[in-house]
Amino acid sequence: ARTHLLKLAQTLRNEEFLVDGDFRGGSMKSQMRRANKSGARCAIVIGQSEIEKGVVQLKDLRQSEQREVAIADLPAALHEIRFEQA
Repeated sequence: ARTHLLKLAQTLRNEEFLVDGDFRGGSMKSQMRRANKSGARCAIVIGQSEIEKGVVQLKDLRQSEQREVAIADLPAALHEIRFEQA
């Protein structure tokens, strides 16, 4: 999953998104807590089952909403969230 995450992070950076990865591990709850503390707007969750399906879990940290998004559609979904913020 880490290799996929790194590739995805580079793709998003190429789309001019600021991307940070948390590889410290811990529970999902602690990772989401760290994401919230960092000031991030969104968190992307990708595990083996998501890789197999070609999707990610996209969590809007401000709205506390989570949805499954195809990897190919992720930049557009993030742009939607970005423009909601403006």
